[in-house]
Amino acid sequence: MGAWPTNVVRPTVSIVLATWNRAGQLRTSVDSVLAQSWASWELIIVDDGSWDDTPVLADLLTKRDPRITYLARDHQGVSAARNAGIAAANGEFITFLDSDNEWEPQFLENMMVGMRQKNAVAAFATIEIDRDGQRFYREAPASADALELGNVVDLNTLVTRAEAVRAIGGFDTSLARAVDYDVVLRLAEQHEIHHIPVLGAIYREREDDPDRISVAQPLGWNTLVRQRSVIDLESVSEEDLSPGVMLVIVLTDHDPLLEEKLAELTALASRCDASIRLAMIAPTPSEWSLAKALEERLPTVRARLFPQREPFSYVVARMLADVDREGFVVIEPAVRFDAGTLTTLLESSTSLGHRVVAPLRVHDDGTVVSAGSTFAKRATAPMEFLSRHPIEDAERLGAEITVPAVSGRTFAIGTRHLLDIGGLNPLLYNEYDLPAMCVALREQDARFEFVTLTDVRMRVIDLASDFEAIDPVGSLQAIRTVTATITPTDLAELYSRVGLEVSHLLGVSAPEDASGTSLRKRLHPVVVRARRNVVVEGKEFPRLRWALRIAAPAFPVGGTWGDTHFARSLAKGLESLGQEVVIDHHNVDARPTSYLDDVTLVIRGLDHVEPVTGGVSMLWVISHPEQVTRKEAAVFDRVFAASISWSEQVSVRWGVPVTPLLQCTDPAVFHPNDTPRRSDVVFVGKSRGVARPAVVYPVRAGIPLRVFGGEWEGILPDGYVEAEYVDNASLGELYGRAGAVLNDHWNDMRHQGFISNRVFDVVAAGGRVLSDRVEGLADVFGDAVVTYETPMDLVDLLRSDLDGVFPAESELRQHAQRIARDHSFRARARVLLEAAVEQLAGSTAAQENRI
Repeated sequence: MGAWPTNVVRPTVSIVLATWNRAGQLRTSVDSVLAQSWASWELIIVDDGSWDDTPVLADLLTKRDPRITYLARDHQGVSAARNAGIAAANGEFITFLDSDNEWEPQFLENMMVGMRQKNAVAAFATIEIDRDGQRFYREAPASADALELGNVVDLNTLVTRAEAVRAIGGFDTSLARAVDYDVVLRLAEQHEIHHIPVLGAIYREREDDPDRISVAQPLGWNTLVRQRSVIDLESVSEEDLSPGVMLVIVLTDHDPLLEEKLAELTALASRCDASIRLAMIAPTPSEWSLAKALEERLPTVRARLFPQREPFSYVVARMLADVDREGFVVIEPAVRFDAGTLTTLLESSTSLGHRVVAPLRVHDDGTVVSAGSTFAKRATAPMEFLSRHPIEDAERLGAEITVPAVSGRTFAIGTRHLLDIGGLNPLLYNEYDLPAMCVALREQDARFEFVTLTDVRMRVIDLASDFEAIDPVGSLQAIRTVTATITPTDLAELYSRVGLEVSHLLGVSAPEDASGTSLRKRLHPVVVRARRNVVVEGKEFPRLRWALRIAAPAFPVGGTWGDTHFARSLAKGLESLGQEVVIDHHNVDARPTSYLDDVTLVIRGLDHVEPVTGGVSMLWVISHPEQVTRKEAAVFDRVFAASISWSEQVSVRWGVPVTPLLQCTDPAVFHPNDTPRRSDVVFVGKSRGVARPAVVYPVRAGIPLRVFGGEWEGILPDGYVEAEYVDNASLGELYGRAGAVLNDHWNDMRHQGFISNRVFDVVAAGGRVLSDRVEGLADVFGDAVVTYETPMDLVDLLRSDLDGVFPAESELRQHAQRIARDHSFRARARVLLEAAVEQLAGSTAAQENRI
């Protein structure tokens, strides 16, 4: 670094050392000052109200060297203490030393020489950070771009001219943390802060020091300081905004759904009332290229680069600073969405008024992540509403649920309302962002209401690069401050809307954080069902909660599965009898709220499911009987099967009673209509990966078929498949007026007497069925179903006059009426309900007056 000229007077450097109850560390820091090769200094020890031995030690130090002065003060915080030191300083330069740091002996000498060479007003040296034996060095240049991303200057190696630090007003006493970053940012606005490439200090980081500001205060203070320096939301508030919505899509690095999400946005690009903004968080080069390519292709899209991972509140603030619309919608990275969902959310955001809306966030298994947030009491973290409940619990509250606060990170709000509260609270580091926002809005205007849209659903995905809650202790401290004066949620009233009662609140402990601290992070409501009876057709029944478990997945295509339609129709049947029903899909394991279920009914398809309820467990085998074993059936309270013959056989063979309960139909969907009968031959179903003879043989014989279903590529010639999917609501008309509907069965189902539900649907719709032979078909359907023995028999039937094969229309209507009456889902539901009530009659639940 060179040397200080011998003919130039050495200026005095004032060293401000603020301390509070660190007598055990103070001497080491002062010794590093006494060891400085630069002798022209004064040390001002500012005692911020210590009650340990600091005053005694400081007095001894002042006697040891006259350059040391001691300034005792009442406890007002580190910023006030340093400002007092600045005011008392007599030197031309000022620097700062914390009582847990120590300088290298040449620090002041090197800084003075280096600053003289650079004619610097402010400069800093490299600092070594010793973190449990691992060493790191803080030495990046203090450029504007670098400081915008975070603080690269350690206060303990910063030296500045006295007039410069005084000109910016010293330290901000309103800040509880990041005060050094704030000073550096304000200095950098006025002067270049030079880096002197020497090692200036060693900092031994001790996470177990309870008096460290970085432990005692939320990490979000860094975000607050940075945000107010680089983002001017007050100026944005004065700008004119265009009608419509700015849609912010937040995307983090290594998102496996990135291309899918960008493709869905293409469908929205033509909207003149929407601006689309991509917030790209730490993207890879290829991910950034994809975003820029979309920007070039679509004029309404703009991409903004965030080079490093950021707190959610900071990302929202940066995007809000560029807002151009009256509405502001944010989509978080850890959700899957499609153009339809976004469109619905945008439409609901065009005239929000004093409303904030959010989608219903759901897990992949179809259970609710959260339908909003509640506040059990003051000064606590919010609780999630209906977390891990089935979707049906949220649906019972209607299309819109008014909640104390929305949750998650996806929301829609009026732009000016968000600007009025200064954006999201930066002290909450990726936790509780939206509940805190709602509290701030309600404090500003009591008219605000917060709404979860149950029809707008977004699946939460497990995203490794999602916003991480890295400061749970600090965020908890901050949210307790936010909720200190709120009006607690009336939980009894809120849950009563779903027919539930809050029994008590359970404290849930969070895992230990990096400091080894484990706190009661949140409360969780333990709810029970309100019990009551209903009268059905003159008979009193208990209103039970039924969980229907099916093999179909909840997403993405489970809604097209026959299992799903079957379960939904059965649910309607049970609900018509005053029952409460939820549907658990294939990937639901042990739903935490299953204790609320009085009856678990496993509709046995391809899945072997163990009953988890403490109430009645039922098994209804409707397909694939060869997969069901005695061991599986024996654990259920009641077993039903959609075959008379199979039920009789296994009851004897297993010694487990199996009651016949045939498949059925939904007369609301499948009923006759008066349109003329067509001459077409229809088949609805997938190929199942095989050349199904009931379809392939007629096609090979040149008989025209209308096929609806997937997976027929390479099996059928082009032109035969009209569509891969028919909406369930349209099947009744398709079936009922077709010339004939083809039906076949899995071999095991045919041999064991399991009649396909398709036959029930077609006959109930007034249709005509050509089916392979299954025992019991004629007994149930009469001559509305014509059977064939072989595929060639089917071809012969199709070549004949079908009007001569099937009965007259009047007879078909009679069959339809009978099937609708005797074999509806409501009829099956009645049988199941009576069985459940009978089973419960001798149970502990009945003895406790639960039913």
